[in-house]
Amino acid sequence: MYSFSIINYLSKMIVPIILFKLDFIPLWGMSIGGLLVDLVSFIFYLTHYKVYLPNIQINFLLSEKSYILRVLNSGIWISITKTGNLLNSNLGTYLSNILLGAYLSGIYATILQLQTLITVMVTAIVSIFVPKMIKLHANENKDNLIQYIKDSIRYLSFPLGIISGGIIIFGPTFMTLWIGQTYSQYWMLIILMIVGLPLSLPAEILNQANITINKVKIPAITTLIFGFINIILIYIFCFRMEFGVIGIALSQLITSVSRGFFFFTLYTSYQIGNSIYLFILDVLFCPFITLITTIISLIISQLFYPSTMLGLIMEAGFTTVIVISISYWFIFNKKEKEYIKNILK
Repeated sequence: MYSFSIINYLSKMIVPIILFKLDFIPLWGMSIGGLLVDLVSFIFYLTHYKVYLPNIQINFLLSEKSYILRVLNSGIWISITKTGNLLNSNLGTYLSNILLGAYLSGIYATILQLQTLITVMVTAIVSIFVPKMIKLHANENKDNLIQYIKDSIRYLSFPLGIISGGIIIFGPTFMTLWIGQTYSQYWMLIILMIVGLPLSLPAEILNQANITINKVKIPAITTLIFGFINIILIYIFCFRMEFGVIGIALSQLITSVSRGFFFFTLYTSYQIGNSIYLFILDVLFCPFITLITTIISLIISQLFYPSTMLGLIMEAGFTTVIVISISYWFIFNKKEKEYIKNILK
């Protein structure tokens, strides 16, 4: 699956460049490469599913209609959740273009790549935990499911916290070295777009837990509501209060943290454990790692200010080593230390 994803991303870059070199660049040319890869991958999976699932027979006539309806019902609410996510994230680029103009929209969209980098990483990591989560629920092993969700949140929080804390400090320098000195004045925008992620993104584990136990209706409606709140706040901050591009980042920060940290943490805790405090400490682990990384990154950047991209990469690597060392000796429990040792082996 990820092989096709890699080819997909590469084609979305390469095909438009080739079309541009041939002096043929229609609007749909930006998507034609991805479309071709999607068609090839669809045909591949359609013809090769027997290789991966040799004992599975697809026959709707033999299926129980009640289960099909349950799956379709869940799918509809999950689709609504996806719509709400779009209103909470991607819509900012379009609204910035309408309210602030093309230049500031370009600034926002460029910095958004840092946020997208973290989001893609989180999506990939979360997908690792889903199969076992489903298996534990199917076996009605509630205690082990709760513990597994807690462990999953902590395993996700560690890389998420390190990367978020590093970008908060090194992000403005990276953007300046990568694109130009203009981006040094947008350091507050970078911080606002990143600082809320350690609180909101661990909720993706909890969202998958809700899907696993088929509690998707209320999260879908709530996500959609927060999406509309995000649009309203962007209008107020940018048009009424004239915060400029900062207003878009501030709106997204408020809605994503409210939805991810407050709603999902409390709702999922109650649905799975009948206690709204069940996952609070686990979700706070990521902001804690982010804070440690931010402090160490700030100290290192003050002692050795990076003037080149190579120097920045070396400082980021050095910061990561220090945070991992501190976490291993003073923060990780015995189970997590064994997990790290097994990875190293």
